[in-house]
Amino acid sequence: MAGGTGMQSSAVAGGATRERLQIRTRVLWTDVLVTVLVALAGIGMAAVFAGSPNIRWERVARYLFSPQVLSGVFVTVALATVAMVAGCIIGVGVALARRSRLPAVRWAAGIYIWIFRGVPLLVQILFIFNLALFLPFIGIGSFGIETNLLITPMVAAIVSLSLHEGAYMAEVVRGGLQSVDKGQMEAAISQGLRRRTAMWRIIIPQALPSIIPATGNQTITMLKSTSLVVIIGSRDLMTQVELIYTQNFLIIELLLVACFWYLTLVTLGNVLQYVLEERMYRRRMVRGAPQAPLPDAAEGAGG
Repeated sequence: MAGGTGMQSSAVAGGATRERLQIRTRVLWTDVLVTVLVALAGIGMAAVFAGSPNIRWERVARYLFSPQVLSGVFVTVALATVAMVAGCIIGVGVALARRSRLPAVRWAAGIYIWIFRGVPLLVQILFIFNLALFLPFIGIGSFGIETNLLITPMVAAIVSLSLHEGAYMAEVVRGGLQSVDKGQMEAAISQGLRRRTAMWRIIIPQALPSIIPATGNQTITMLKSTSLVVIIGSRDLMTQVELIYTQNFLIIELLLVACFWYLTLVTLGNVLQYVLEERMYRRRMVRGAPQAPLPDAAEGAGG
């Protein structure tokens, strides 16, 4: 009986092994088929673009590194950098205001987020650029300046992008702060720290691992969102490309130039985000790794 049971068990185990091998083989062939189809689709799309007689590739190469386009790339990077820095500062302030003990402060922060997240960015850009239509003078009494002189296309672009980004960063920061255990704040206060000091020294550092990846994604989104300021002509990459193709009518060629530079900037942003996240992950692993116990004094003396 025991021998029969063993033979049955061996047969069942062998059948299960063969079934697993068959499943793996089917999965392998499925992966190969999908990979081949995707590769063929990619090659086909590339061939359509490369072989099209309607695209003048020599013109694409000519304008790829032209001074006018490179100046637009510089303005785009500058716009995204300034708007992200300002947006992060605004976001931290608004996120802390959402946690205020004063209801009026919480309501004001909530209304700000509601407006600037709810209204499309393009509408915000146009609204701020045309601010002089209902507010022709900014200032008090004789101390002020005409709005048209103050709100230039570049200023309108920076203000609108910063305010828009500040609303999103407020939610990112708020989510990061909520990821920290509430007991951390209570423990810090019990140790005699002020609430504000505990927030900056204990809560925010612990929330950074949750905040930074989302901030990286917002930075990449900001690089692409700068293209919307073409509507007010702020000399960014998209504006420069539009100025060129309205003169020579090489619309597709110049749009390909813009695609190249946006893809390049976004790729660099992705690489920087990956490096930063990896560095933070390693630092957390080193800090969280268990330390080896110190040798006993007697053992050290005897050794």
